[in-house]
Amino acid sequence: MASSVLTGCNSDSGDDVQSTDLSASTMVTGFSLASNRKILANLDSVFFTIDLAGRRIYNADSLPYGTDVSRMIVNVTVPNSASLEMQMVSRFTGNDTTVNLTQNPKDSINFAGGTTYLVVKAPDNESVGTYAVNVNVHRVLPDSMRWTRTDAGTLPGTIPSPTAQRTVRFGSELLCMTSTVRRTVLCRTSTPFDFGSWQQEDVSLPEGADVNSFTATTDGLYIVCADGSLHYAADSRLQWTEVEPAGSGWTHLYGGFTDKVVGVRGSQWATYPESASGDIAALGADFPVAQTSQLVSFSSDWNVEPQAIMAGGVTAAGEFTGSTWAFDGQSWFRLNSNGGLRELPAGPAPLLFPYFTFSTSTSNWVVTQRATWIAVTYAQEGSDPGTASVYTSQDNGINWSPAPSNLQLPAAVSARYDAQAFVCPHTNSASVLRAVKPVTEWDTDYVYVFGGSYFDAYSGSTRLYNQLWRGVIERLTFKPLQ
Repeated sequence: MASSVLTGCNSDSGDDVQSTDLSASTMVTGFSLASNRKILANLDSVFFTIDLAGRRIYNADSLPYGTDVSRMIVNVTVPNSASLEMQMVSRFTGNDTTVNLTQNPKDSINFAGGTTYLVVKAPDNESVGTYAVNVNVHRVLPDSMRWTRTDAGTLPGTIPSPTAQRTVRFGSELLCMTSTVRRTVLCRTSTPFDFGSWQQEDVSLPEGADVNSFTATTDGLYIVCADGSLHYAADSRLQWTEVEPAGSGWTHLYGGFTDKVVGVRGSQWATYPESASGDIAALGADFPVAQTSQLVSFSSDWNVEPQAIMAGGVTAAGEFTGSTWAFDGQSWFRLNSNGGLRELPAGPAPLLFPYFTFSTSTSNWVVTQRATWIAVTYAQEGSDPGTASVYTSQDNGINWSPAPSNLQLPAAVSARYDAQAFVCPHTNSASVLRAVKPVTEWDTDYVYVFGGSYFDAYSGSTRLYNQLWRGVIERLTFKPLQ
């Protein structure tokens, strides 16, 4: 039998074994569930906390979603010959009933009806201790991705129906630019969980500026205009300076890489300030020149210098590609070139972001967290807005696999492309259970998805979703074990 460790016991407790006559003691020193592989593997290894002062017994690490806890056999350890009873709701009648565990230790207990009560009667036949017992089961699949609309549900800003949108991360802030043919606003915040924290101001753009090219580096902000010029602003006040004149051939910006912007300039890929460039044709037919995902920078234990990856897009021949490319500041590398195997479906601007996934061993209950890239692809089908498919990669984009159902988008989140995703921490809080060092706050990484486009077959045009979604792996919102 696996017994729990005694926790939450104070020296002034009335049940302190050093100061209390055992004949009057109602202390519980061990609580566990009996093994039952029909219900769950290694059920007898589930750890239970015993809070003597609060008279509570519970498993802080909940059992998997859907576990049947209506017929559990329990093992209770007490330091004397106390008698034990369990008060519960009968799974047959729904009425309160009592099981005498002293006489019938193998009788099953129904924990599905809510809190049960363990009544410990001391050998003196006078002292009685009652413990509230809970066998906790996850109410949701803990490794599922949950998506919700943010407080307002729409993109930040007062433009009711924006026709263009681009959000970037600049320093510690997110900058969300929305526009129509008449007006452009820029909203910024460092705390996106609080929708009311967005600060808005109207801004001016250079003539012919493409909002979809709005890009941030560590040094400033850039935008491309229809005449092929490149413009720079030092900060979010957006005082634009033309740094490459009309006719320079700038058509698309992949994103920022350290203090440089990377994009398409004529028949070349190039950085600005210029430190590297190259012939696009030399990279092969699958290299995209438009409608790519975000260029997302990252560092790892295997790379001395930062790298960045992007996926999908449209090639110079006007074809969709599903290839993933890595950039190191000087060169591009195609990551998944094994005949197209294990790459993303060809399509425009997939949603791309780094996050986490989890797996739980059924043999020892160990939860493993893995750094994972997530991509959401878009496919147009008939008159529908499109179909979204989620893929994951655990080797920085070299191999992509269809994500399990718990990571796929719910029906409420319509398929989209050319959206931007950012992972931002938020401090969650919870009530304090009795503990030596109680955990009251912990950081949770949420994913924010801004806007996105879809093809409206009815009107024959591309439309923008005026939406802001927030996603999180359910497990990350759970109070850490202590």
